[in-house]
Amino acid sequence: MRMNDRSRGYGKRVSAAVRDTHLYQVFVVRAMRRRTSVAWYLISGWFAIMALTWGIEAMNPVLDLDQMDMASGVVEKVGDVKRGCCDKLYLRTNDGELKKYDWTIYTEEQENLAGSNVRVWSQRQISIFGMRDVIYQVQSGNQYVVDYKNIKPNRKKGKDQYDPWVVGILGSIAVFPLLRVWWVNRKSELND
Repeated sequence: MRMNDRSRGYGKRVSAAVRDTHLYQVFVVRAMRRRTSVAWYLISGWFAIMALTWGIEAMNPVLDLDQMDMASGVVEKVGDVKRGCCDKLYLRTNDGELKKYDWTIYTEEQENLAGSNVRVWSQRQISIFGMRDVIYQVQSGNQYVVDYKNIKPNRKKGKDQYDPWVVGILGSIAVFPLLRVWWVNRKSELND
């Protein structure tokens, strides 16, 4: 009990120390007195998220099939989307391991893969929410349910759009609204 009281006191001291800083006064106290500050924060956040997304996508290379991870096994479940934007494929590998992959279902044939013995080619990628394994080719028997020959040209074309300088430009644009908020609120008012 005593430790808990002590840690609460420490938290209050830290909170009070933060509230006394110049940055807190400029970006929170004074900024919230102006209605436009919230809009500037939203604009800044929007461009920061775009820069982050663009930068992360630029880090994921377009691989050839022989560079990707390949696994064989039986599909246990397909399409179980609980959250996120991608459909899921659960594969019980020949080693007995259960692997989860992200992919997009376009056809009924892909939807009905549960119970099928397949080979899967996937790439580990960085996303905003962490690492994920993305399927780029699925072979069931002698037939390709998802064929990388159709996907790779679009990936290369999309990859060409992710130039590193765009991340810098978007990041710079994200800073300008914050500079504007600082400029407007940098001087103390009498009743601060």
